[in-house]
Amino acid sequence: MKKTLLVILIASLIATAIYVYQSQTAYNSLKELLSALQKTLNIDDKSKISTEKTAAKNTKHFKKTRPVTRNRYFSGVSLPVGKMKIKWIYRTNGRIAASPTFDRGHLLFPSLDENFYAISAKTGAKIWSRPLGSNSKSTPTVIKNVAYIGCNDHHLYAFKADNGKPLWKFKTVGKITASPTCYLGSVYVGSHDHYFYCVDATTGKQKWKWKTGGVIQSAASINSKLVYFGSDDFHIYALHRVTGKVKWRFTTKGKIKGAPILYGSSLIFTSEDNNVYCIQRNSGVLKWMFSCEGEIVASPTLSKDFAYIASIDHHLYAISAKDSGLKWKFKADGPLLASAAVTKDFVCFTTKRGSVYFVDRNGKKLSSFHTKKTIESSPWLHKNTTYFTSHNRHLYAIE
Repeated sequence: MKKTLLVILIASLIATAIYVYQSQTAYNSLKELLSALQKTLNIDDKSKISTEKTAAKNTKHFKKTRPVTRNRYFSGVSLPVGKMKIKWIYRTNGRIAASPTFDRGHLLFPSLDENFYAISAKTGAKIWSRPLGSNSKSTPTVIKNVAYIGCNDHHLYAFKADNGKPLWKFKTVGKITASPTCYLGSVYVGSHDHYFYCVDATTGKQKWKWKTGGVIQSAASINSKLVYFGSDDFHIYALHRVTGKVKWRFTTKGKIKGAPILYGSSLIFTSEDNNVYCIQRNSGVLKWMFSCEGEIVASPTLSKDFAYIASIDHHLYAISAKDSGLKWKFKADGPLLASAAVTKDFVCFTTKRGSVYFVDRNGKKLSSFHTKKTIESSPWLHKNTTYFTSHNRHLYAIE
């Protein structure tokens, strides 16, 4: 009996270690260790099975601690065929620069009319709206029925996503135009005051902050150890997620406005110096670089070992995420200001001239839709519908 209790205690300690370090390898090691202990202590199979079930139960937490990256890949979306038509339009009283975020049948976004909206994705009817302290260009993030959004009044806000109830707001010393990123009970966001903040997701209390040399417009990507983001000071940063201490920084020759994207052991990001970079995510060492013909202000989108790059030079590029080899490039009617949305069959992107393009995975045009005003937001794809915002004050649903 004592031997059985000893093994269960050891198994619990190892299972806890698995949760902390999120390592599937550790789980396999646990099974080997238990097998060895069984032989050594002559424990029966029933005790072994019970202990392994306890360890397996703890590994379910892996799904809750996967890396968070800002990649705009969408599954379960229908291929557009023929001419696109308007499903519905919702009009606000100000230009809309942020991308819409889909959450349980609702589209959430801010407008420059100083309001935060939730709209029915099915009908275009308003579910709720809440006033902000100023206008906002921050794309909201929704986690566990809480919507987080930055604002030009220097605050980070938290609202109930289903009814718009205000929960808390956190004050910085500059505008917040970046999209917040949530991970394990914390919200990470940069400000125009040059600081990058970690805030408690439940209370809105600051955990730590770290100062860069410039405005921060880039959203962050996060894994269990590090948080990655770019700054207008030409650097990409890797900070320790829990303490905020810098691990490394990588220098480019331009502002970094788009979020870096995690890709295996690498980090892929863009800069206004016209380049796409791939670096080792743990060390910041350069692996490859690809040059476009113009500045890049949007994050890359990754799918099936390819990176899709939207550039101000009017082109959408498809390059290998492994070695930066060019697969194809597609010329649009104007500068591309926002990240492309990618599915297994097609790529959707917007332009400053007010166009929405659909091309297949080989760069061949499938369809397009045209408005009369600038679009600087990324589209959101859901089933057979494409949602996007425009400077003409509208949120569109087309299909």
